[in-house]
Amino acid sequence: MTKKTEGLLAKKISRRSLIKMAPLAGVSLVFFPSILHAASKKGEAKTRIGIQSSTVTRFVLEIPVNPAYSLETLSNPSRVVIDVQNFEYSNVKDENASGGVIEKIRRSTSSTGTSRFVLDLSKSGKIKKHFTLPPSKTAKNRLVVDIEHTAIKNEGLAGKGAAVAAAPKSTELKAINIKEPPEKKKKVIVIDPGHGGKDPGAIGKHQTYEKNIVLQTSKKLAEELKQMGFEVHLTRSTDVYLKLKERSRIAQQKHADLFLSIHADSHPKSKTKGLSVYTLSEKASDEESAYLAERENAADLIGISGFDGYAADVRDILGDMKQSMTKEQSIIFANLLVEEVESQKSITKLKEPKRSAPFMVLRSPIASALVEIGFISNPTEEKRLLTKSYQTQIAKSIAKSVNKYPFI
Repeated sequence: MTKKTEGLLAKKISRRSLIKMAPLAGVSLVFFPSILHAASKKGEAKTRIGIQSSTVTRFVLEIPVNPAYSLETLSNPSRVVIDVQNFEYSNVKDENASGGVIEKIRRSTSSTGTSRFVLDLSKSGKIKKHFTLPPSKTAKNRLVVDIEHTAIKNEGLAGKGAAVAAAPKSTELKAINIKEPPEKKKKVIVIDPGHGGKDPGAIGKHQTYEKNIVLQTSKKLAEELKQMGFEVHLTRSTDVYLKLKERSRIAQQKHADLFLSIHADSHPKSKTKGLSVYTLSEKASDEESAYLAERENAADLIGISGFDGYAADVRDILGDMKQSMTKEQSIIFANLLVEEVESQKSITKLKEPKRSAPFMVLRSPIASALVEIGFISNPTEEKRLLTKSYQTQIAKSIAKSVNKYPFI
């Protein structure tokens, strides 16, 4: 669905050669100023929305650096994605949060020093033009993007149903607010309660099975997400065994926008406790993550043939161009979840809650994360994880993170 080609930013390609490549690679618009390889800078960002005419909405992003940026248009639902590679915002001031065809601005930062701004559109549109402006006495560096669309109506102007009048051709545009509700396709979340059936997962001191705790928590998470308007599917809703390959396949069959695998960890040291979140990497972030991935990946070897076949599927998936993009999106979600858990003092988190490892269940062209909701090897945390109230707290925190996640 995406029109962006991964890896282009890391290559020294002239703008002319990139334009020649665009029709083949599926790139909508990409721009590389001379400072492309400059170190990422942090600072405040400002946004504002205005109108150029009844068919053109203008978005202005003001930041303290000359932006190295890429643009892409996506459909179902319609939106424009802006990635600024050399800038991380510390905070953002929106002069107006919606206007013209732009009905909402979403944003996020990544661990690679990129700021992403997603403009949700109330109807289909295309990028008419884009350009940058240098600092002035009253403004910093500005990125200006004009979005062309079908004519819109604004009841707040010359009367109900009147067309929007053309605004002066200036980067400082009068804000507008269109209340026309867009038709949105629900985002699809697939939740994967780990283990099940003949695979109990970790077993606590009080004979608590991981497979039961994660199923109970996953069902609570599903209800929270449904109330938020998401389409939600569980890989299993009963105590059944599923191979890792099947779990990933379900997510792809449901056309998931986000895949969340829910687990409860165990550790040789019984004092270890707290929630953590893992994203896919070819090398584990630490020794404990490597051990966990090896143990979870071994689930397919419990009296099941065809493990080698899954490895072949993995090789195919790793060859997919979307893999690097989904890794980046997965990291964005992990960051959001850690931030949410840190804001909830009632939820215990691991000392280093954000980790990575080569989990087989996360190998797919879908943004994915594996959430370890706690350690049932810790007797105190085991008892806590058995309570409906704590399971609900965890489910609500994960759901809030999903709701903040900038889907593309």
